[in-house]
Amino acid sequence: MLDDADPAAAPSAPSPSPAAGRGSRVEAMGTPDGRRASAVPPFTASPPPHVSATDEEMAAVYRREADTSWEMLAASVPGALRPDVALERVVSEEDFPAQQVECLRAAGIDASVVGGGGITYRDADPVEVHSCSVRFPMQQPSPRTDAELAYQHDYLVSFLLPCYAVEGSPYTRAVPGRDEYVARAKAGDPWFPSPDGMDGALSSRCPSQPPAWQ
Repeated sequence: MLDDADPAAAPSAPSPSPAAGRGSRVEAMGTPDGRRASAVPPFTASPPPHVSATDEEMAAVYRREADTSWEMLAASVPGALRPDVALERVVSEEDFPAQQVECLRAAGIDASVVGGGGITYRDADPVEVHSCSVRFPMQQPSPRTDAELAYQHDYLVSFLLPCYAVEGSPYTRAVPGRDEYVARAKAGDPWFPSPDGMDGALSSRCPSQPPAWQ
């Protein structure tokens, strides 16, 4: 006759996983079917100190803006001749609409400021519009330093891309290395990952900037 089973030897039910029911963000890692998973770690790195750009560096920023503006105009107006105009004065965001209207009116264009800081005009010569934007550009922030751009790249790669994957919208195109990312940003051709299905909800769950810059 068998003795009664020792209660201490009976197998116990497995304890629930500490992560069960938390609703934590989880990233599929290693295999497409997500057999291994790990939480996307928060990005806690501190940004490098910002160093303001020199006058020469800011002048290069405005020249790059002028070049981009002209390239867009030339693509839509074949045969247009680029005017020989130079930057005269950088204008604050608040004063920019009024300054542009003043410049356009001086060129004989019927322009006016509309609600919300917009500008409206009729039958405007696009070359004159370009000239006014080059002569009186809106003030731009000091560009990121190499160290700041490298920090931004680290955020995109270590947090933003995994966050997209967790949310079901993985970014599947090529990702530049840190040096290439910095070089492209400084050349006016910044890279930013935008997955298929990008919308406001995804943007709010996966912020485009590091927490320290939000």
